[in-house]
Amino acid sequence: ILLSAFVFSGFLLFKYSDTQDLLNKGRKQMAQGKMAWAAKTFETLVNRHPDHYEGHLLLGEAYLQLGERKQAEQEFLTASALQSKQAQNAD
Repeated sequence: ILLSAFVFSGFLLFKYSDTQDLLNKGRKQMAQGKMAWAAKTFETLVNRHPDHYEGHLLLGEAYLQLGERKQAEQEFLTASALQSKQAQNAD
């Protein structure tokens, strides 16, 4: 029983940390008007995947909707820097 609980908790941790799952969850929360929850979801995403351009962009949008202009600006700057870095690596 202990082993199955351990395996199941590992599955939940993997699912929760899945990038696409977090993106989808955050987008859904934004669409439902749950901006604070969306911000928390995108914060989790960028904390686990700091080079994730779209995560920073969406986090910035959530912050903007929450009236957190300074934090939104920082996330937009981070997203812009990541996009520039990706463009340079593509050359």
